[in-house]
Amino acid sequence: MELCLAIRTHDDGWMYNDELPLIDSSAGRPCGLLSFPTEKLLAIDRDTIEIAKRRDTYARLMISMHRTGLWQQRYGIEAGWDVSIIQRMKEDLKPEVKEFLRTEEEWQKQIRDQNSGRKEFSDRYVWANYELMQVWDKMSLYLCHLDEDNPKAGTIARVPRGYSGNDETNLNLIPHSPTKVEVDPWPFDEMPSSSSPLVFAVRGFKIADRAYADSQELATELARAPQEVHRFELSNLR
Repeated sequence: MELCLAIRTHDDGWMYNDELPLIDSSAGRPCGLLSFPTEKLLAIDRDTIEIAKRRDTYARLMISMHRTGLWQQRYGIEAGWDVSIIQRMKEDLKPEVKEFLRTEEEWQKQIRDQNSGRKEFSDRYVWANYELMQVWDKMSLYLCHLDEDNPKAGTIARVPRGYSGNDETNLNLIPHSPTKVEVDPWPFDEMPSSSSPLVFAVRGFKIADRAYADSQELATELARAPQEVHRFELSNLR
């Protein structure tokens, strides 16, 4: 349950940005996920972790690892666990980011040492749960970024099948439309049927595709926009 709590709340710090969205000053458009400046991303990390302090200790550990891992290619998942690549990336980070990583990773080690007798704090459980958290994070990003005109297949690598530490697979995401995706192998407890797929819903707002003068104008536009619910149907046809 603690892992589920962490997955649900691992991006809570974004809520403050959503209240006053950042504008790309050169274009007058909302900043995309991959174009946020370092200082803003770091503020979101700190806000998320501050909120996580109210959570269960294990959920906070997972959230902390997720936030620090994002600065390091998800602790190597996206670099084939090549430690040298991760080390070079850390050396190129800004001093304030390095300090953030140092502080959080020291806390992570401290809390794991304090709970060393519990199996869920052991290396194999912590890292398997961390990898699972990345799976659901990547799947949500994949669904929310599906191109309406040309949805493309995707793959999520390094999906643990359990806690043995040596049994992993890849998830193949095969879109049949912008809202209907086949997932193979099927990763959920609940099995879908052709008439009853597994449905995920994402809330959102549709606003005018134009430049905005500043964050306040964009926030006002968002406040006026009606809320929409986007439904994604996941299935396994094999």
